[in-house]
Amino acid sequence: MTPERSRVTPKLGRAKTLLNNGTVCGDAIRCKAFLVMLLEPTIEWFNILPSGSISSFNDIKIKFLSHFTTRQTQAKHPISLLGIEQRTKKSIHDYLDRFNKALLEVNT
Repeated sequence: MTPERSRVTPKLGRAKTLLNNGTVCGDAIRCKAFLVMLLEPTIEWFNILPSGSISSFNDIKIKFLSHFTTRQTQAKHPISLLGIEQRTKKSIHDYLDRFNKALLEVNT
């Protein structure tokens, strides 16, 4: 398991608990707690949501689950990682960022 995946897996478990447990706290607290748990590419997804499109925790829950649950069925095959190469005049850091993002999309 990659370091990125080992950081993501526990956070997904905590996010699932938070999404399902509506009695612990109010919407505002749950929304803020949810945002703290986001990692790439979920942060990128959140940042492109239209302003004002979230008015309750249920809104973000539905949008998050519909977007990322759908992505699970479209997971890439591990062989797709072979096509990721270091680009000319780009740093190894750039390559590793792209590789790690692609790795999160691979069906394991």
